[in-house]
Amino acid sequence: MKIKLHKTIYFIGFMGAGKTTVCRKLAKVCGCECVDVDFYIERFHGKKISEIFDEVGESGFREYETEALLNISKSNTPRLVSCGGGIIVTDENIRIMKNSGIVIHLYSDAKNGARRISNKKTRPLFKDVKKAQKLFFQRLPKYEEAADYTIDTTRKTSGRVYHEVIDMMSEEGLIDIIES
Repeated sequence: MKIKLHKTIYFIGFMGAGKTTVCRKLAKVCGCECVDVDFYIERFHGKKISEIFDEVGESGFREYETEALLNISKSNTPRLVSCGGGIIVTDENIRIMKNSGIVIHLYSDAKNGARRISNKKTRPLFKDVKKAQKLFFQRLPKYEEAADYTIDTTRKTSGRVYHEVIDMMSEEGLIDIIES
C-alpha cells in the first residue's frame, strides 16, 4: 500500500502518546519526510534538549520550538511532523500549525505514557508520575484547542493507532490510498 499525503500533518500529545512512532511508520508508506521537532532543534543548535533547557530555560526552548515550526511550515511539500509534548504551551505554535497543516492529537495521559516509555532516563518527568499526570491535565485544554482531530491511544498498540490514523485521514480526504 502507498499513501499520497495532501497536507502537512502535525502530531501533538503528551509524552508517550506514540507521536514519533506513528509519524515514522506513516512516513514510510507516504514516501515523505517525518520531522521530529525536538531532533530538528537538537541538530540546528548542536545540543541535546536537556542542555538547551539548562542553558536557556524552558522559555528559551519554547522560542527555539517556535523558530523550528516556522522553518518546517515554510515547505510546500506535505510532510509529517512529530511535535514535543509541550509545543502547545505557546499560542504562536498552535497558530503556525493550524495555518500550515492539520493537527492530530494523539490522546494519552501520563499514566499510559509512563507504561509505554521503557527508558525513563530520557524522560525525567516520569520519575514522578503524579506530577506528570498533573502537567497532562494542565495541558489538556491546549491539546484540545489545537487539535483538528483526536485519536485516543490509551492501551492501544502503535500498529492499531497507525491504522486508526490512516482510516481517519482517508475518511477526511487528507490522503489518497494507492493500492500497489
